[in-house]
Amino acid sequence: MVSSFLDTLNEINQLLPAKLVIKECLKYGIKKIILRTYRIFDWIPGTYEATEIELDPEMDKEHLAWVLMFRHGIAIDPEDVPIWIFYHELGHHLKGKSEWEAERFAMEKYLEWKRVNRGN
Repeated sequence: MVSSFLDTLNEINQLLPAKLVIKECLKYGIKKIILRTYRIFDWIPGTYEATEIELDPEMDKEHLAWVLMFRHGIAIDPEDVPIWIFYHELGHHLKGKSEWEAERFAMEKYLEWKRVNRGN
């Protein structure tokens, strides 16, 4: 079981900082992170349920960075896109099903994370 946990933690860490995921999950009551590749809907990089968040480890980061730049007018490094998506799904968990609220939450949390971790 410990090996499975460490394997999952390593997989998460390859996509986005595991320390961030653990901290936010504990803070907001998320009990499960699932990494699953979406084959039917390539444009859906994540989903959420009551206490779990699902992320696609094969999401098209370049395309999503462009979409987020177009939507919000802020440059997001493609490598940071999974962080935005994580916060977006967390926003759904906290704010309900509203896309607008989830996007707003993701922008606030991402910009705060970027300021602290990237210095800008």
